Amino acid sequence: MEIRDTVTPWQMSVLLFAFMTGSSIVFVPGILVGFAHNGAWISLLVSMSASLALIGCVAYLHRRHEGLTYVQYSRKTVGKLGAAMLAAPLALYLTLIVAWVTMGVSDFMNSTSMRNTPPYVFHSLILATAAMTVRSGFEVMTRITVLQIGILLFFVVCILVLSAPNYNPDYLLPVLPEGLLPVLHGSYFTYGFPHAEVVVFAMLLYRTKHSPHAALRNGLFVAVLANGILLLVSTLCAIMVFGPVTTEMKYSLFGVSRLIDIGEFFQRIESVIGISLIAGSYLKTTIALYALNALVTQLFRLKDEKLLVLPLTAICFLTTLVMFENDAEFIAKFTEVLPVINVFCAVLPLLLVFALSVIRKS
Repeated sequence: MEIRDTVTPWQMSVLLFAFMTGSSIVFVPGILVGFAHNGAWISLLVSMSASLALIGCVAYLHRRHEGLTYVQYSRKTVGKLGAAMLAAPLALYLTLIVAWVTMGVSDFMNSTSMRNTPPYVFHSLILATAAMTVRSGFEVMTRITVLQIGILLFFVVCILVLSAPNYNPDYLLPVLPEGLLPVLHGSYFTYGFPHAEVVVFAMLLYRTKHSPHAALRNGLFVAVLANGILLLVSTLCAIMVFGPVTTEMKYSLFGVSRLIDIGEFFQRIESVIGISLIAGSYLKTTIALYALNALVTQLFRLKDEKLLVLPLTAICFLTTLVMFENDAEFIAKFTEVLPVINVFCAVLPLLLVFALSVIRKS
């Protein structure tokens, strides 16, 4: 199969890092500390280990069926009907990712600054921009992602460094004040968002230029590790700044940025984190929307890859309007239900294809 519009293994790895980091850098630390308290960093290590195993399965399937898309080697492995049955829940899962990440932006904006702005205003702007980016092609989308994730990473690192005078390491103890159960709860949350989301890249790796497989595999592992380390450092910094109060903060990194005060003239730079959240959520939405469009297009064997972009975007937009009645329900379902949906709609189908591929090779 001849694949056009491809990127290098390095660019694909950066794309994975951007997809995993995206909005999680702002959302995860505060919610995670609320679950796992001072043991939040242990939760991240556990879920990151599971993520490394999953990305290893994705990389193996790409090497085993090089040149084929996820839908194509699913047909080859489990048949046409089986491939359709595996693709349907994955399409649902990708739709929910697009909708949930988009709603996360409106929840952040309504909570911090633009309280009276209707959520559909933010939904429509982000989804329209994401749709135009998807239609521009995979290579263009990747180049935009590489540029924006570099800017986002720069802002986050600057916030963490400038907050150093506010750190109090004593807040990191005790590590397990309530035992292991809260840590496992935190691992459950971070596994669903963002660590198990690496399975989405089974839909995208066929866009990688032909190169030694080790280059792509190692790059994907580095991307997962870099995301885990960044989330771990951000979580520890939030705990050192706010201590026990961190459990009450939904957007802890945003709160950390508000406390920066250098020389009484360099202060109140929380808008930088707001910009980073919007940019990161846009990147994550765009990548998930591209994967959703590729999945449906390949499932129905359509020749025009851009034909369904706008209809699928419209479906995601309508989903954001009717899915939840209020922000409290959104947060509850996001933290409790999303990991379960992730396992049954995305992870288990991928592991089934992986197991059958290994058995058939043997």
